[in-house]
Amino acid sequence: MQLETETTVENIEIRAGDINERGYLNGLSTKGFNHYKALLELCANSIIDAKAKKFTFEIKDTTTLIIDNGVGMDKIKLSNMFSMHRENHSTDKSSGIAGVGGKIALMILSNKTLVEVFSFDGNNYIKAIVPWDIMFKEGKYTNMITIKSMDTEEIIWFKTKLNNTGTIIKFNTNETTLNTIEYNFKITKDLVSNLNDYIYIVFGKYDGQISYKNLNNKEEGEISLKTYNYFGENDNDYYLKKTKKIIIHYYNPKTEHSRYVYYDEKEKTFYEIKKKGAGYCKNPEQYSEKLDDYIEVCKYEVETGQRKDIMLFNEEDPNNDINKEYVDSASEKNCAYDKIIEDTISNGYAYFTKVPLYRNNQKIGDIEMTGHKASSARGNAESKHKMKNVRTEVSYSPVSYHGNIPDKIIGIQENKNQLESKDIPITLTRLIEHFHNEKANEIWNYFIQITPQKEDREKAEKEAKEVQEAQEKANREKREKEDKEKAAAAQKKLEEAEQKQVIDVCEKYIDYLKRNKNSKTIEIFKLQCELLDITP
Repeated sequence: MQLETETTVENIEIRAGDINERGYLNGLSTKGFNHYKALLELCANSIIDAKAKKFTFEIKDTTTLIIDNGVGMDKIKLSNMFSMHRENHSTDKSSGIAGVGGKIALMILSNKTLVEVFSFDGNNYIKAIVPWDIMFKEGKYTNMITIKSMDTEEIIWFKTKLNNTGTIIKFNTNETTLNTIEYNFKITKDLVSNLNDYIYIVFGKYDGQISYKNLNNKEEGEISLKTYNYFGENDNDYYLKKTKKIIIHYYNPKTEHSRYVYYDEKEKTFYEIKKKGAGYCKNPEQYSEKLDDYIEVCKYEVETGQRKDIMLFNEEDPNNDINKEYVDSASEKNCAYDKIIEDTISNGYAYFTKVPLYRNNQKIGDIEMTGHKASSARGNAESKHKMKNVRTEVSYSPVSYHGNIPDKIIGIQENKNQLESKDIPITLTRLIEHFHNEKANEIWNYFIQITPQKEDREKAEKEAKEVQEAQEKANREKREKEDKEKAAAAQKKLEEAEQKQVIDVCEKYIDYLKRNKNSKTIEIFKLQCELLDITP
């Protein structure tokens, strides 16, 4: 007999979902930040967000200070600085993306020890006390940071560093952070393989001062950083000037489809990279589909050109041998302005063939153009010119709210320096590549036009050589003729001298005969002289 069992079903309804703060804190170390990117994060906060005109790393005794003369923060902004994933710049064009960068940077650079942030916004002197060591020990982040007013002694100290608004970050010096700072100001070739880890590259467009002072080294003064900004000069410093094109990003909210369109001012026509079969066209074509369901979300500025350098190509002296070398084989030399890159890494080719991408004036990575490979750049002269010597940069300025469309589609990561070029839409990158090639061809054709062609130069050189050889032959024949005439004249002179000498002897002999009254002998002797064509 089978027994029946009664099953009781419990009616369950509970709420779940929380954040384990210890796990969250530990996870901050896995966000893709290293010491170099941590420095870049704090630079961005000061240079871009706080609009500082001077940014300084200062080492004294066992303390590291990071000082900026930006706008400073009030208690709300300073408190928000430590609010994880908060959109602190949701209405402006800032460096922020995910709302975690500044916190992670302080944690890494301080080596998870105490950090103090002092700030003055023009009204109040306040500070934040961030005890990373205690937070990690207790596994707690919420309400662990204290925001309070500076005391009198701290205000006096603050004014010795900044005479107006700004912010000072303070923590105990550690070897890794110190080395990272010094490596940015004292470049050692190939010490760091990624150029995008350097402040002078990432903030090349910054027009303020970035400096380093190690007060423990009395022999070393303040070091100012020289930034790299290829397109930072006037148009006249570039062959055929710089070219700027604007690509407009249109987005369809319903389909989440993006289109990248260029408007040609001369032709009054819109162009884009169209889909063709399973792929896309290589060159832009006039667009035919309407944009009624699309909204404009961003503009990308594409700047293209080549810096002038008379040691590469001297347009004032077209027949210069350097110019001939450039159009024949494109010298392996780089533009003089690129020396700072050469002093940093050995393989500058790989860097020069890519397109730097700037977001709100901060470099966030490089775009690899499909037709531009470093290996191909070592091909013929025109390839080297196009891929290595002509440069292109792309800039865009999105509003920094979470999930903004341009950042989402470009694939910007939390640390802003892990850009995957292959993830950028091909309809955008091919437009950029088209503009690059267009400018490269324009400059190349100009160089070819003002530099005699190789065949013409060889013909001219052959003709010049023939003229020179003919002239040398004529000069040689002239010298030989003159030498013969001189020799003949000398010979004649010698013969005349010899004849005169013989005549003198004969006359003396005749005189002798006359004195001896030997007339018969005289007549015989004179007759002999006549026969010898001697007339004494």
